[in-house]
Amino acid sequence: MSAKGGARKKWTKATNKEKREWAVIITPEQAADMAKSVPKNKVISAGKLAERYKISLTCARKALEALTAEGKIVPVINGHDLKCYGPHPDHVVEKVEEVKEEAKKPAGKKGGKKQ
Repeated sequence: MSAKGGARKKWTKATNKEKREWAVIITPEQAADMAKSVPKNKVISAGKLAERYKISLTCARKALEALTAEGKIVPVINGHDLKCYGPHPDHVVEKVEEVKEEAKKPAGKKGGKKQ
């Protein structure tokens, strides 16, 4: 007894993931840019850093450890499999004060009850 239709069914093949050729060394220009821009982000992770600067995850983790040692960022989630960082609280206080000043400004009159 042969199968109906002749040939055996071919299942779809898995697509190959593109291999990324990212740097394994951080250049001084990248390090200076990281020190300036990374502490301004709300959430910082090794994956985001690696994708933004096109560096390997190992380099990104080392850079985050260095920024933590310098006191520019602080760990928010410090699990064994996921580490997320945030800006240092001193930087956050400055931003909160700016927001409070903007909130104190009186807003224009909005529609109310007309008589």
